Amino acid sequence: VLLSYSGSQAVGMSEVYEEFKETWSILSSWIKPQFRGGVGKRMLEMAIEEIKKRKGRTILFGIKLKNDRAIHLAESFGFKKTHEDLSSGSSSWKLDLKHEAS
Repeated sequence: VLLSYSGSQAVGMSEVYEEFKETWSILSSWIKPQFRGGVGKRMLEMAIEEIKKRKGRTILFGIKLKNDRAIHLAESFGFKKTHEDLSSGSSSWKLDLKHEAS
């Protein structure tokens, strides 16, 4: 779980876990409304950095269809939409990570 704070107040959280070997998922992201517009970007950067450190190759990201901010953020990091489920109102996104040679 990633947590973001402003002083002693929690303003954002995201659940990040390895779903399959080298495939990670980002779920249950939440940012306090008055902190949206910067905290989410930094949290996604931190999640990607941590997943790379753990040798992750793929990140899956579930986003609500009406969450235009999250969709724009995902696209800005290179995520591509892989599935859309109108009945649940959600979409699935995928990012293939590139690792630098050691």
